[in-house]
Amino acid sequence: MFYHRSTNNTDYSRQGCAEPIEIEKDGTIKQVEITSCGLNGGPLVGEGTYPAAICCNLTCPGGIKFGWGKGQKYPRVNETNSEVYVCDLTDGTELGYKYFYFNDLKSIAVTTRGNGNGKIEVKLKEDGEVIAELRVSPSEDWQTTSSEIAVENRISAVYLRYVGSEKIDILDFTFE
Repeated sequence: MFYHRSTNNTDYSRQGCAEPIEIEKDGTIKQVEITSCGLNGGPLVGEGTYPAAICCNLTCPGGIKFGWGKGQKYPRVNETNSEVYVCDLTDGTELGYKYFYFNDLKSIAVTTRGNGNGKIEVKLKEDGEVIAELRVSPSEDWQTTSSEIAVENRISAVYLRYVGSEKIDILDFTFE
């Protein structure tokens, strides 16, 4: 299944996405789940650095206000000077990533900037418990904060939720 989502806050910018369609033996097709894996053939490796823009879920309190034209200020994927990031996260905005295979995850780091002051909560389920928190403080430049985390031998989603004042941007996250 090929689909797209708008980016860069314009009518003309789109991020292309794809997911495999599985046809059951009886010919039926279950609803296709949107993931961060695309046509990768399985979960992403739970180590290394990933761009925040691969989120497959982006939610914020009150829903995302879709609109066209310059000047809209809702959480979205953006690109500036060849950097692709998720921008304008406000209190309660959550980014979801499905799925990663974790062998022995020991830490997570997130790169942010903006006027925000608060934290990023890390969960493995949308409605799950917070397993790590990363402090966010105001900065015009990208800054990376990290936290210890323990995830062993499993396939899991990851949710990053911003809790704080003002707005932040997220460039990427790193698993070690």
